[in-house]
Amino acid sequence: MAQKKFIINNQKGTLLLEVLFSIAIIMLITAPLIKLIISSRQNWQIASKTYQAGLLAEEGIAAIQNIHEHDYTLITDGSFGLNLAQNWNLTNTAEQTGSFTRQIDISTINPDLKMAMVKVSWPKSKTVTGSLVLRTYLVSPRIIANPVNPINPINPQLASCLNLDGGQNALDVESYDTHAFVITDSASESFVVVDITDSANMKEIGRVNLQNNPKALTRENNLAFIASKHNFQELQVIDIANPPSSNLIGSYDAGNQTDANAVAIKDQYVLLGREKSSADEFYIINIADPSKPEIVSQLDLNYSVKKIEVVDNLAYLATDSTSSDIAVIDLSNLAQPTVIKTIDLSGESNLLSLFYYNNYLFAGSASGLLSIINLNDNSITTLQIQGALNDLTLIPDKNILIAATDNNAAAIQYLDLTDLANPKLVNQLTFAATINSLSYNQSQNLIYFTTNANDQEICAAKF
Repeated sequence: MAQKKFIINNQKGTLLLEVLFSIAIIMLITAPLIKLIISSRQNWQIASKTYQAGLLAEEGIAAIQNIHEHDYTLITDGSFGLNLAQNWNLTNTAEQTGSFTRQIDISTINPDLKMAMVKVSWPKSKTVTGSLVLRTYLVSPRIIANPVNPINPINPQLASCLNLDGGQNALDVESYDTHAFVITDSASESFVVVDITDSANMKEIGRVNLQNNPKALTRENNLAFIASKHNFQELQVIDIANPPSSNLIGSYDAGNQTDANAVAIKDQYVLLGREKSSADEFYIINIADPSKPEIVSQLDLNYSVKKIEVVDNLAYLATDSTSSDIAVIDLSNLAQPTVIKTIDLSGESNLLSLFYYNNYLFAGSASGLLSIINLNDNSITTLQIQGALNDLTLIPDKNILIAATDNNAAAIQYLDLTDLANPKLVNQLTFAATINSLSYNQSQNLIYFTTNANDQEICAAKF
């Protein structure tokens, strides 16, 4: 009997070992999964906090600009918070919104120019503080009312260029502080991150595979938004919080496999414009969660949308229509956008560029016709430029409009807007390839532009 009892106990011991061994295997399998789930949740929380901070920073910039427009004398050096009564006002202390702290730092650059820096900070952990900073420049009303003739100061010079591997045309660029983000006409790694800390020695530091050719690019805080030819991702969202490790985090399929041409931002919404098709051409998409964009509304226009400019609750669309060159859409109810009027530019049916400044709309066509639309009285002034007007941007403190063209002898053209009824070409920069897009970098006071040159896809220009 003793021997039989010993055998039974030995079997129980073997069973216990098997159970312990099974538990160990399960722990080995599930531990990495649990770690991945926790890490993903933490990354989502960080991205969400960063996005909320970006919205607060953008609101701060808009508030400072609003105060500047109402009374420039209130813009004094120092550190402030914000308070919204009937209008925005500066307060003596930084403000607290939930876990976020927003502070406005204002400093003088010269007697007629100030810099406002909006810093939003929040606790990432008990020991680490996250922060996001945006800057804007505020020009004295004296300069706005009596602009200095900028003809003499404008002396454009090519500063440097960078060759991006692959030999593809560079289509669009967004530069911000020490980085430039470029899209190229490629079906693979077509989103390129460039370090421009030293503008004379630019360096490619990252790429993202977008899986199909992008068409247009815009940036908002730590996110980049792409209008794409991708049949199932007409809108693509890229996290650029850590530029070298930028990655695709979300997309939206607009259906019907029709190219998206234009993209713009309004608050937490993306406006997307597409080629004319049997489907709709204008979309409003909620990006509160950038990893899961959701449709809010869409509009059938019956013409292609080439560019989008957003001004308050209006969207201006450059189109390919012969009678509705610019469509104006009321965005006061995002669930029901409405075309409230159209602007006919005398038969121009191929607008390539659109830019808003100081209640004027600048529209550039493939034929080189620049139309300047006074939105106060709807009057239109035109100027013929040599070359297709691929893109437009502005040097705000000099009243200089910059045009990107396909005219090698005058690839970048500088126009004096001191007298908007009589704009004048004041200088130009030659370049042996088509210029596709422009981005004015305020912090560096440089123009970055993209080209069709195989060994100079992105360049910087002084002026």
